[in-house]
This record gives sequence, C-alpha cells and structure tokens, in this order.
Amino acid sequence: MALYQFDVHAKENSVSGSGRPKETNITLSRGDTLVITVPPTQRWNAGSNLWSNANGLDNSHLHTIRGFTCLAGSLVGSLDNGRTFFFVGTRLELPILLTTGTLSLYYWDTDSDNNSGFVTATVVVTKASSADSKPLSARASLDKLIQGYDRFKNQQPLSNNITLGEIKKHADHQHPFAIILACADSRVPPEIIFDQKIGDLFVIRVAGNVADDASVLGSIQYAIQHLNVKLVLVLGHERCGAIKAALSVGGPEKKGFSGPLGQLLSGIAPLVEPVYRRRDLIRGQEVDANILDQAVRVNIRRQISVIRDALVNLGQESLTLDLWLNRILVVGARYDLDDGKVEFIEAPVPPDPKRSPRLKRLALLTSCGMGIIVAEPGGRRALAVDVNRRENLQNFELVELESDQFALKTVFGNYVNATADGRVIVGNNNISDAVRLRFIKVGDKRVALQFQAQAQDRYFRAPPTGDITSVPEMSTSTFFRIVEVDE
Repeated sequence: MALYQFDVHAKENSVSGSGRPKETNITLSRGDTLVITVPPTQRWNAGSNLWSNANGLDNSHLHTIRGFTCLAGSLVGSLDNGRTFFFVGTRLELPILLTTGTLSLYYWDTDSDNNSGFVTATVVVTKASSADSKPLSARASLDKLIQGYDRFKNQQPLSNNITLGEIKKHADHQHPFAIILACADSRVPPEIIFDQKIGDLFVIRVAGNVADDASVLGSIQYAIQHLNVKLVLVLGHERCGAIKAALSVGGPEKKGFSGPLGQLLSGIAPLVEPVYRRRDLIRGQEVDANILDQAVRVNIRRQISVIRDALVNLGQESLTLDLWLNRILVVGARYDLDDGKVEFIEAPVPPDPKRSPRLKRLALLTSCGMGIIVAEPGGRRALAVDVNRRENLQNFELVELESDQFALKTVFGNYVNATADGRVIVGNNNISDAVRLRFIKVGDKRVALQFQAQAQDRYFRAPPTGDITSVPEMSTSTFFRIVEVDE
C-alpha cells in the first residue's frame, strides 16, 4: 500500500480553459485498488462566489465535456490523459478492472477564468498481488539465480539497462527473491554477476563476506521474516584480500592490524587458520595461492554454518523446520576474478527439479542431554537411549510431508515408525509406512514429537535409558532438543 497527497487547484487544474491536469505520476494496473479522499470541509470557488467542496455544486450546474456529465466544482479523475473521466468527489474507492494508466486529477468546470481555491486529495493505492510479488520457493529462487548467471556467462544480459520507469515501479515496495551476502570487493557486483534487476536481490556487502555480526545477521533475518525471501547465498571470490589478510593474522607471520579492521580479521582468522595444516595444498611454488583459495572456500562454508546456526538459535520452530526441510536454503558460491565463472557450493548445479541439496543431518537429544541410537539390529529395530553407547548416536533427516508434517529418516535410508503397542521403531525404506510427525513447541528450543494413531494424538517418550515409546499425554512425553550435526 502506498499513500500520496496532492493539492488540486480550481484554476490551474481546471478541465477547461488554460487549466492543466494535476499529474500524480501514479501508474495503476489491472487489479489495483485506488482510494481518494478529500476533507468535506475544504472548499473551492467556481467563480461568482460559487463555493463547494469536492462533491460539486447543485444540479443546476451540470456540465458535459467530452461525453462526460458532472457537477461543476467536482473533483474528477482520468487514467488516459483526459480522454475519459470518472467522478471522485470527497471519497472514491475504485478497483481497477479494465482501464489502466496514469492518474490525473481535475477541477470540473467549463470556464476557469474566475476559479479560486484548492483542495488536498489523499490518494492510497493498494497494488494487486502478482506472481512477481509472491515469494518464490527456495529451489525456484536458486534456479532463477543460476539462470541469471548463465546469461551473464554467455554475455546475454537482460538487466543491464535500468530505466527510470523500473525505478518508479519498485519505489513503494520490494520483493527480492534472494539474499546475497557478498564481499565488499568492487570487482564482485552481485546484480551484474547474476543478471538481476533492481528489487530482485537483497544485497549485504562486507569485507570477507562474514556473517558474524548483528547488523549482517539482523539484515538476513529481516529479509527472511519480513520480505519472505527463501534463499541466502554467501558469495566469496578468488584472491579475497580480507581472507589473505586474515591468513597473515592466524598464520606463521602473525601480522597485527589495529582498529575495526583488526577486529574484522581476528574474527576470520580462526576460521581459516587450520588451512595451514593442510600439507596436501603445497605444490611446488604454489603454496600461497593454494592456501588462499582453500581458505576462501573454507570461509564460505563456515559463513553458511554461521547463518544457519543463527537462524536456528532464534528458537522459532517454523523457521527452524523450514531450514531443516530445505524450504529455506543457505548456499554458497565462489566467483573467479579472472574469467567471471561462478562455482556453487553446497547447492545442486546445474538446476535440476529432481535434485535438491542434501537435507541437514540432525540428532535428537533428551532432556538429560542423551542422544538417541538405533538398538541392536533385528527385524524391526527400536529407537533407544543408551548412556553407554554415545558413539552410536543416530543421525536423522527430516523429510517433508504435507501440512507441516514430516518423516524421520535414518542415514541408512529407513524411516521411523510407531507400532500399535506403543513402540517406536526403525522400519523399512518406504516413506508411506513412516510415522507422520509434527513439532509442538514446549519451551526454549525444545519440542514434543506428536503424531496421530487411531484418530488420537500420541507423543514420543524417551526413558533415561532403554527403548523409546509413545504415550497419549504430552505432559508425560519427552521434550527433545534437536541439533544439527556437523559433518
């Protein structure tokens, strides 16, 4: 919704004589809603002391111009530069169904010579919902980004000329489809690399494309929660100066930098310092180049983890579930300064609707901090808690079903199921046999796992040690903490 105010003058904006329309430069499209209001107490003069508000004079002052009849002294509007008109008065609510164009406002009179006064029109425009304003899925957003890069790579850009009309189109709203956390390097322009127009990308730029800062993470959170963006891309690049400087801080040289730059680099250095221990990177005289390039890649992956962890730590179960089910994607890319190539990291490339980034592996922890394991192999293995076998901690993936339901899948490809006698087991690899679960938030970062059996709610319960079962009351169930597993 956008709000404007315009002063419309009886003489200067008269439909007759030397008057000119009050141009608003508001373009209305099919499906938009236009609302115009004028205070009834405001009055203007049609000459000879004939004062009225925007509803006009009485019926003795009807005038017809260009086939349109209206009371003199009325406020009228047009969407086609005065070829046709519509009555506005002190209030108009008009859905734009057929005629579209740019709004102009007029004082209705046949003679403007003696007119005087003005009224203030408040104009509110609610834009129609369109495919462009509906958030794309994470997968579709990634595909759109990759397709834009392909145009850039093939030197066939579509977005290299931004017109004033394009700027005005997005003046009152924005609907970006991707968040780009890019390095501040002047040679790495995201809108050009991915061939996107104004309003398409929510770009955050900082040296080293680092996310460990409230302003960066807060910006990402804003774009996800308020602009409905489903894709975050961390964009690093070849020969990154910030990463090179951070290596000199954490490496054998132990260089020091003061001020805010030193704080920035000291935050990056611990992330990339382990690269120095990678002896496989040493190849003749190319030690420095190999180390720097590997550090760039390591940093991209670490920033992906920082962003995911920060979003999960917000403690909002719907956001967390979106991340775990890949409804929100956080991926990376490395830009080559020499040839303009982009290598995507932790993302399926080229775009393929049958492929999806691998689901994040998760572990279930009980209120005592113990992990869930799969009991000794058998025909139908139970899920269990075993204090003596933490090394067998089972990792799971969440597989999305309908209506915010999901299935738990083990890393072996088997799905968790529940039996009629209340046991929770690992069944076969047929998702149709999996128990259909929901998260029920019960506290800070803790959830109950709910499902339905015979039209009744049931919940997972984990004892201090032994097999997991299901119970009918949430009050007797286990409140799990679900954590991402680093691999």
